[in-house]
Amino acid sequence: MKVEAVVSDMGGVIVKDDFKAFFAQFEAKIGMSAEAFSTLTVGSEEWRLYNKDFITEEELWRKLAPKLRVDDDVARKLRQWRRMLTPIPETIHILKRLRGRYPLYCLSNVDKTTTHYLQERYRIYDLFDGSVLSWEAGMRKPEMEIYELVIHRFNLIPERTIYIDDKERNLIPARQAGFQAISFQSPEDLEAEMLAHGVEI
Repeated sequence: MKVEAVVSDMGGVIVKDDFKAFFAQFEAKIGMSAEAFSTLTVGSEEWRLYNKDFITEEELWRKLAPKLRVDDDVARKLRQWRRMLTPIPETIHILKRLRGRYPLYCLSNVDKTTTHYLQERYRIYDLFDGSVLSWEAGMRKPEMEIYELVIHRFNLIPERTIYIDDKERNLIPARQAGFQAISFQSPEDLEAEMLAHGVEI
């Protein structure tokens, strides 16, 4: 079916967000693997609440502190995690080539501070015609309601819309909602997948 719009995730698709690599630098000090530490932080219920803007960043770290049990130096460095969020130029180049041909929208699990950080530092949201962000919506992927929100807010026909995400758990409800879902592996694979879907790049 002809593609009429494109919806993209942000982290892992447009900006690098390798938390496990970030946490790996602390493994010796924290006494656990980066994967385990990632589960305790970004994989936690507290982080999900933070993404929805239900708690502040100070509340987030205060709630996580008893589980993490890290010294002050590590705690300070952990709070600088946004520095690892850097653009993926090849993906941005693809999206810029799509602009003017297709409406582009962002659907992302992200907190308010990170949104402002990415916009002020990289003007990243200027790529899009509109966004649905978890902190504004009070819901997050893979909750079906946030997919329904992006559909209704931008009057999308899911069957004619490409949805891009790097996490399979977020692609499952996208497919259930009717989107033409693409699993992001690399910018090169993304371009090939989009061409296979009939997208004009």
